[in-house]
Amino acid sequence: MKNIQAATVAVCLAFSPLPTLAYDNFPGDSVWAGDGTHASLIYFAHQNSKQLRVQGHGKMKDSRLTVNSLILRDVHYTEIAGEKFLYQAFLPIGDISTARSSGHDQDTRSGVGDLTFEVAWFPFTSTSPTGTSMALGLYLGTPTGNYDVDEPSIGSGTWSVTTEAGIVQGLGAGFFLDSTVSSTFSKTRRHEGIEVRSNTAYQGQFYLRHQFSPTAYWGAGVSTLQGGKGYLDGNYTGIKTRSDQFRLFANKLFYEHFMAGLMVGRDFHADGGYRKDSQVTLRFARFW
Repeated sequence: MKNIQAATVAVCLAFSPLPTLAYDNFPGDSVWAGDGTHASLIYFAHQNSKQLRVQGHGKMKDSRLTVNSLILRDVHYTEIAGEKFLYQAFLPIGDISTARSSGHDQDTRSGVGDLTFEVAWFPFTSTSPTGTSMALGLYLGTPTGNYDVDEPSIGSGTWSVTTEAGIVQGLGAGFFLDSTVSSTFSKTRRHEGIEVRSNTAYQGQFYLRHQFSPTAYWGAGVSTLQGGKGYLDGNYTGIKTRSDQFRLFANKLFYEHFMAGLMVGRDFHADGGYRKDSQVTLRFARFW
């Protein structure tokens, strides 16, 4: 390991920012889209952080992280023996343009992230204004991304499994509560003789959505990340997955086959990692 700053940044990026972007949901993502529906999506995301907090050391001065990423995603909905399922795959591609910790600049790089697959089951769905829908998903992350234990990396360098449960509760008058909870388990790995381990990370996303027309909505809510403590050769690095973020959403369907969405977020609390001063995601979809 080149230095403690490199270790700090590298472990921080093992979960963030690219892997977590892929699991971030928009309001309505747990809604059943109909048998045979197929969607191709592309995301453009920007994250900017100017503060790094390491447990046991406090705020690390002169720290910054800037990441631009693109995510390619393909989703298919189908019914099998009367049961509703979703299959999808997504691939993040990113550029870490700035990675600084306590005034120490790290090598920056671009590349492909971890190819991830998901299967989800919808045990019950509803189109009623006050109905309830549920989706239960299982993700498999593969270590296909670029990874270097000495440097901030696009990939995580390991296999991961994420379980996710999403519930959509209709409140009437076009309002819905979209809630998603997930947990990510990452396989311990060795890179260049160093054991890299991360504890289970948890995420909760809770959004209020107002469907003010059949083709458009706005939403607002919070995303919270917990757990994910990072260890190098059994030693806690002071980095973990702990943040709370406020988010605003807007989404519009055009011509029945095209959709555009916007998410703007800002962390109001972060500990054991970078605090995102701004996070902006643009999402475009084509339905087939």
